Amino acid sequence: MPDLSWLFNLFNQLLQSFGISGTPHLNLFNVLFGGGFMFAGLLMMLFAAISAIRVLSAQNWPTTEGVVVAGHIATSHSSEGGTSYRPVVQYQYQVVEKTYMSDLMSFGSRNYFGGYGGAQRTLQRYPVGAAVRVHYNPNKPERAVLEVRTASGCLLTGMGVLFSIIGVLGWVLGAYLPF
Repeated sequence: MPDLSWLFNLFNQLLQSFGISGTPHLNLFNVLFGGGFMFAGLLMMLFAAISAIRVLSAQNWPTTEGVVVAGHIATSHSSEGGTSYRPVVQYQYQVVEKTYMSDLMSFGSRNYFGGYGGAQRTLQRYPVGAAVRVHYNPNKPERAVLEVRTASGCLLTGMGVLFSIIGVLGWVLGAYLPF
C-alpha cells in the first residue's frame, strides 16, 4: 500500500493555517450532517449517470415517423402555494406494423416541472397533428422518446456535486471543530 502520510501532513498543515488543529473525532454532527449530504450527493450523481447512460444508448436507437395526437400542460402545486408546469405531448408511432402511444418527451421529463412559458413553448413545437421523429428502443419498441436528452441531468449532477462538497466540509469540519 502506498505511503500517504505526506497527504495527511499536508491536510493537517492546511487545517492549521485556518487555526484548526487537534485530533479528528467522530460525533453525531459529522456522521449525520456530513454523511447525509455526501450520501444524497452521491445518490443524485448516480441518477444523473444512469440518465446519461440512457441518453448515450438511445443515440443509437432507430427512428420512425410519428404523429402528435394530443397535448396539454400538467400542473403541480407545492405545499407553499407555488405552481409548476410540465408539457405533456402524446404521440403515436408504428414499429413493424404495430401502433404504439407514448408521452415521454425525453428521459426524466415526466418528473421535471418548470415554468408555464417553457411548457407553452414546448407545446408550440409539437402541435396536434404534427409529424415527429420518434426514437424507439429496438428491444422494447413501447419505450420511445422524441428528444434524445435528459431533462434533469445537468441540474442533478450540479446538485450532487454541491451536496457532496457540503457533506465533505461537514464531515471534516465536524471532525476537527469542537461541538
